[in-house]
Amino acid sequence: MFHIQGKEFIELIPRSFGGNLAICESTSHHPGYFSSSTCTTRNEYFDILYFTCRFYQDIRVDALEDITHVSLHFQLRGHSDACISGLNQPLGMKPNVHNLLNCVAPVSDFIFPQQDHYEYICVGLKPSFFQSILEGCGEIGDELLRNAAHQKPFGLFKESMTTDFHQLQVLRQLKDAPIADSLKPAFLLSKVRELTLLTLGRSSKPDAISGLNKEDINRLHAVREYLSLNFLQAHSLEQISRTFLLNEFKLKAGFRKLFNTTVFGFIHELRMSHGLELIQAGGYSIADISLKLGYESESSFRRAFKLFFGISPAAVRKG
Repeated sequence: MFHIQGKEFIELIPRSFGGNLAICESTSHHPGYFSSSTCTTRNEYFDILYFTCRFYQDIRVDALEDITHVSLHFQLRGHSDACISGLNQPLGMKPNVHNLLNCVAPVSDFIFPQQDHYEYICVGLKPSFFQSILEGCGEIGDELLRNAAHQKPFGLFKESMTTDFHQLQVLRQLKDAPIADSLKPAFLLSKVRELTLLTLGRSSKPDAISGLNKEDINRLHAVREYLSLNFLQAHSLEQISRTFLLNEFKLKAGFRKLFNTTVFGFIHELRMSHGLELIQAGGYSIADISLKLGYESESSFRRAFKLFFGISPAAVRKG
């Protein structure tokens, strides 16, 4: 495993707050180790980092020192592990998951396994801006506001959560803002606020959900974990119920209560997101992608894609 010091790696993913809206892009090539591309968009309230990388071997980043910030981080593709000072548990990230962390003068160690496609978005918030959002959240934000005001590190979720369709929509708009440059600062600020609220809205405690005991909740999380890794396979409620020892009523009703979507709605979201990634990456025809996602005909996939995203696969491919 190749080791790199944090002070060297931080140069690839610098974070700061202040000034007018600025967008910076850079690339870095370390033959035999990794090649990366970075785009940062920042102003006085937020710092949006879009980071892609190809790791030619396992890489460990040691003692990366960062500024105090609130991190909404979204793993789009690839895997990584992190130990962040002040947080009790190591943070493992896999495709299509996210978390919100209050990082207080963090010192972090990262491990990036060898992989061809690593893609990550971190929306860093200035602490005072995050606290201003919490002030309008009522009871759901009271405890977080106290912890944030006292500079107490915390993670919103004990385990990283699956990123839902609404969050993915906002991430796409942050990455490629569909608006005139003169309106971009106000647009991005509103979208950063929206993404934060969407993430906070998923933090209701599952133990408080009526009709489900702790064992049921653990099994439902295991179902979601399983489906997030096997969403391209064919599934039935009967098979899932039998595998995870849940009756079908608890599977259907409990999944909706916990994750605000149905079992097959969740699978559909993951397939559509994967289809979008394949279209944007190129290399596959729309017909090939249709088959990969389990559609019997290309026309069925095109209809489903447009209904889901509001745009046709051909329009996405044309940019």
